[in-house]
Amino acid sequence: MSAVSGDIRPRRTGARGATGWFDRLRPRRTRVLVAAVLALIGGGAAVHRLLSPGHFPVRRVRFVGHFPRVPRDRLVAVIAPFMHANFYALDLAAVAAAVRAVPWVAHVSVTRRFPRTLDIGLRDQRLVAQWNGGGFVNAQGAQIHLDGVGRPQGLPIFDGPQGGEAQMWTRYQQFSAILAPLSLTITRLWLSARQSWRAQLGDGVTIVLGRRPDARLVRLVRVYPQLAAQISHMRRIDLRYTNGFAVRWRKGPGGTHG
Repeated sequence: MSAVSGDIRPRRTGARGATGWFDRLRPRRTRVLVAAVLALIGGGAAVHRLLSPGHFPVRRVRFVGHFPRVPRDRLVAVIAPFMHANFYALDLAAVAAAVRAVPWVAHVSVTRRFPRTLDIGLRDQRLVAQWNGGGFVNAQGAQIHLDGVGRPQGLPIFDGPQGGEAQMWTRYQQFSAILAPLSLTITRLWLSARQSWRAQLGDGVTIVLGRRPDARLVRLVRVYPQLAAQISHMRRIDLRYTNGFAVRWRKGPGGTHG
């Protein structure tokens, strides 16, 4: 009879299988965590480099839009400090504010165009009137000041209470539309604190409209053909009468009712 020797160990399928799976999993999780940490560190360093002031300066600035009145030299001057800034960290709101401060600029939009170009969209101011208290009124009905800029010619003058700029611009357009069939233009418009209106026409005659300007101006348009031959001799037409109007002539102190 022969003997057989060997290392025979019982097979513990449940416990050993569980222990082997855990031992194999733990190093893999560690490697994943280490890789993730390294990626975060590397990514943080990359982001820090990407946004640091000494890297990736703005290469080019493009001004886009129609802005013939905006002084180009002022645009270049206000943009110059931003040319050395980091393109990716640049405060676009600060750029827009600087450009908006340039005379004649009405609207600004600033966008990044990769790799390192700034697109600055511009629209210049459209002035619709001179404000008698100083400055101008733009097409949005806001009072603006343009220091150091020559005054445009041919603008009507608005004379009214502070804060009434938008109302006067709206009314000016309405009155102009009513007078358009007669080819009459308004050169000056007054609004009193009591909301009473007057207008000076291009021929120099002043129209007193009071607080009901639209209906009275329509009435003037209806009778104007009868007045046209004498209009050059009139200084003022007062339309605040229920059944007519009063005329003050350029010569003589008296007035006559029409």
